[in-house]
Amino acid sequence: MDSLPPHVIGRFFLIQQYLLGEDSFWCPYIRSLPQPEYMNTWALPTFWPEEDIEYLEGTNADVAIQEIQANVKTEYKQARKILKECDFPGWQDYTRLLYNWAFCIFTSRSFRPSTVFSPRIQEQVGHIVDGRCSLDDFSVLMPVFDIANHALTAKVEWDTATDPSSCTLKTFATYQPGQQVFNNYGNKTNSELLLGYRFIIPETETLHNDYVHVRKRMSDTSEPTTPDSKPKDFLISLRPMRDPSSLVGQTRPHILPAGQQHVLPAFAHVEDGLIQDLVTVIARAHGHADIADALVDTVLGSSTERGQLSALPDSFDIVADVRDTLMGKLVHDYEKIAEVEFEEDEEGRIITENQNQELALAYRLQCEKVLRVVIELLEEGSSVS
Repeated sequence: MDSLPPHVIGRFFLIQQYLLGEDSFWCPYIRSLPQPEYMNTWALPTFWPEEDIEYLEGTNADVAIQEIQANVKTEYKQARKILKECDFPGWQDYTRLLYNWAFCIFTSRSFRPSTVFSPRIQEQVGHIVDGRCSLDDFSVLMPVFDIANHALTAKVEWDTATDPSSCTLKTFATYQPGQQVFNNYGNKTNSELLLGYRFIIPETETLHNDYVHVRKRMSDTSEPTTPDSKPKDFLISLRPMRDPSSLVGQTRPHILPAGQQHVLPAFAHVEDGLIQDLVTVIARAHGHADIADALVDTVLGSSTERGQLSALPDSFDIVADVRDTLMGKLVHDYEKIAEVEFEEDEEGRIITENQNQELALAYRLQCEKVLRVVIELLEEGSSVS
């Protein structure tokens, strides 16, 4: 077991309890879950049929699905090999289907121990794991709590202090009899909600959750890398990151002080960290690494800082370089999505055959919209540079 990640052990434990049937202490809870044989009730996009996944081709979600599939395949093979080598009773029953099922159950229903465990229980768990892993290296399933659906605007609190032996989900909204009580799964974009829970939040006038994740290549950073280093994702938003309707965007780190205007309107739709990263890379390439921080301030900054631009080497050129680099990346991503062809009806609408495809198409169209909006703004801002 020491050679396997805690989350893999957790999934195999769930399979074990499922296989025990009525002999499992958790049998009533496991019976309440979507059952493995009814794949359409639990399969996240990672395990959809190929003809459904095709509707995500070219999007960030498609790339993520391929990575998850590869990771899950490797995890399962390694763990099952250990069971076989140990001649674990009934090891043949731990099938790939059951592992996929356990993956989806934990992904869509589990909780972080640091959120739902009281300090006293965290201490007890710490003695059990005895330094072999951190508290949040694994996740926990909690009957009843996993019933609540997600609302990005829901104000909730997990209370583990009032009763150290339990936890309480408190909601600060007022509900009438018969109304649904919501949990808040956190500041997750539609991409994360799609892959982790199989739904997205539709765009409205007061709320949108449409962001394209842009992954930064590790080779483009001066930060040291380790075997566990992962590329960082930045967000491109349908509306400005600080727009009242951009709830997830507002939670991202902001470099530009509130109330100040970006040099280019398009930059307001881009996570400040990505602009900072691009400026640093470009400044280094032009031999101006020593003034990279000042260039970040001016490229992001307000009109009051524009006077500083002319006093810095290549100052206006770096604005254009950032714009052009960002434009190149977003145009490339847009073309990847747009070049995929689907069968259409007589009115030119893409034909879908099931709910998976309808969901994937809705997500796809919003990704196109995000990229199109920001590309158009970048084109309008070309004269500024």
